[in-house]
Amino acid sequence: MKKIILSILLIGHLVYASLQTPIEAKITAINKAKETIEFEAKDMKIGEVGWIYINTTDYAAILYQAQIIHIKDSLVTAKIIAYNTLKQAYLPNPTNKPKVGDKVIFRKLNSRAFLIAPNLELYEQIKETRKEVKFMSSDLLIGYLYAYGNYDPTPNFLKNACDVYAVGLLYIVAENELAILDCQSLTILDSMPLNTSQIKQTITPFYSRIEPVKTGTLFSVLASKKSEYYFSYYTNLIHPDRPYQTMLQKEKPITDALRAQKKQKQEAIQKEQKKETQDLQN
Repeated sequence: MKKIILSILLIGHLVYASLQTPIEAKITAINKAKETIEFEAKDMKIGEVGWIYINTTDYAAILYQAQIIHIKDSLVTAKIIAYNTLKQAYLPNPTNKPKVGDKVIFRKLNSRAFLIAPNLELYEQIKETRKEVKFMSSDLLIGYLYAYGNYDPTPNFLKNACDVYAVGLLYIVAENELAILDCQSLTILDSMPLNTSQIKQTITPFYSRIEPVKTGTLFSVLASKKSEYYFSYYTNLIHPDRPYQTMLQKEKPITDALRAQKKQKQEAIQKEQKKETQDLQN
């Protein structure tokens, strides 16, 4: 199983390498009514998000992002999006707008990525075959998730986490697939088949070395925990057309049975340890 997974990942290596090469283009047209810009296509993909560098007399500033929504022939159309990550409540809002001639840069942060995987083995295998990418520790991602009292990594959470850690790509292992997403649009830029049928034990909400935080608060009790069923949750996250409940019907019985077996083993070990302690005391 391990050799098969590694060979598949190595085959896809060259396909993804281009995602780490920054691309620059200059705005050639602006549609103020539709809040879109146009520029020359340079091997870009629909869904990619870049930064618009607004040039002034003395400096260049990043005030907006651009998400590619259409590509035809050699022309790209991108939606203008306000860039609020660095926004300060006590500073005046900039009035500069994108103009023809300003630069748009894509893939600048794509050398850094987060990886969501169901277990340590697959997590390490993917990292091993993607040397061109610096994978930020999944401990950072889970810590950020728990800091907000959440369990399920929602789309908005993932976008915020990518902003905070300056990450450009998100790798997600879903059912029989390794998908690479743009961190801001969560659009799948590339994917490859990956046999996950033999993976039964999963770590949720995803692999990390940090245990889930159980605060005992009402919020913690009521918080959504759909990602306890790993493949159902993440496959639905990147493919909304594949209903969570439908996949859950297949995954839940197997996962619940394995968890029950694991719990029984742990209880048996604890019981044996307790007995040994009592015997020593006597």
